[in-house]
Amino acid sequence: MIKKTNRPLVIALAIIPLILGFTACSSGPTVDGYGVSWWTRKLKVGLPSEKIEAIKALSEIRNEKSIEPLIDALLDEDDNVRSEAALALAEFDDKRAVEPLITSLKDKYPLVRKNAAYTLGILKHTQAVEHLIPLLDEKSESVANSAVFALGEIGDARAAEALINLYVSKCETRTYEESAISSMYVDVGVEAKEALIQIGMPAVEPLIDALKHENGLVRNKIADILERICPNDDNLGSSYTAWKNWWRENKELYESIEWIDVK
Repeated sequence: MIKKTNRPLVIALAIIPLILGFTACSSGPTVDGYGVSWWTRKLKVGLPSEKIEAIKALSEIRNEKSIEPLIDALLDEDDNVRSEAALALAEFDDKRAVEPLITSLKDKYPLVRKNAAYTLGILKHTQAVEHLIPLLDEKSESVANSAVFALGEIGDARAAEALINLYVSKCETRTYEESAISSMYVDVGVEAKEALIQIGMPAVEPLIDALKHENGLVRNKIADILERICPNDDNLGSSYTAWKNWWRENKELYESIEWIDVK
């Protein structure tokens, strides 16, 4: 005797998982089988740990539809969710993130400020410069380091004087090896030096002015940065007058060389 079955019901039960799977995967790239819409919903309503998982998934998918949900997450009540969102936005070259990230530079949680500064450096938007400079005075050295990194990446001349002041203050208050690395971060003075080298020619004149400093160690370290930016065989040492005269004679040549290199 043949047992009767409810064939339409069996077919429906077999098809439903396929439909759900197609829905999750139908909107382009996925993570764990789920697309932007699914992860966005999870970011809005999930627990903090689920929101962080969603942020990582959206940053991996890198769809432009992920930008707004990640920006919204910068205002989440959970500190770790906000910090992950600030870091995730580094994966997107999108100017919509700039203003919200600038606002996050004033977040109460240091890791949010650190990640926001880092991401602004990756985005290289000059609008952020004046907001990053105050972070050089942060009590949290990891935040200050991130701001120094960002200013070096952006390469705007407006940051040169503040970076020089930071570097000089570190030279005055401590002796450190240029290659020294602590358990958590590179010394902020070392980072400031590298940022000035990245800024390049726009930093030369304020660096030359810094050669007026009364401390010989400081002058030698400033001269070392100048040598890195403007290699020459003129043995200028740390003399303010020598560098001032040399730059007056060679400025046009060096700036034209840098322009060619950039092009």
